[in-house]
Amino acid sequence: MLESTDRLAAICDEAGIRIVPTSRRRRPGETHARGALTEILNEHGEAHLRFVLRCLRESERNREALWSEVIASVSDVLISCPTWQAAPDAFQAALNRIDLEKARLRAVEMRPWPVRGSLRASLYMTLEGLLWPDPGEIVAEAA
Repeated sequence: MLESTDRLAAICDEAGIRIVPTSRRRRPGETHARGALTEILNEHGEAHLRFVLRCLRESERNREALWSEVIASVSDVLISCPTWQAAPDAFQAALNRIDLEKARLRAVEMRPWPVRGSLRASLYMTLEGLLWPDPGEIVAEAA
């Protein structure tokens, strides 16, 4: 079994992502998010991390939104609503309709609240509207 750092490097390489030190400016395909990626890998596994990274890297709009808060928030939303991960094409299409860079900047402007928490809430509400447009259906299913 590969050590965690080797597994992380292999998963990122598959996704076309290179982890660089925070002392260096990111270029396309690069991230500083080693901590967030390691956390996701250790807590939720390789398949989940691969799915999160695929959702970002296969998106024309969001392929460079490789900020730790963005990656972690997408992961958090998928963990909180596993039915969305069970429908990967629908989730990917909905996520592609959101400009994650702008959403992150809005979350940054909401400081002193944590950026990840603000972004997670915003993403969840936006995705809920895109994936479950009729709240009546949710209530009917729960009944």
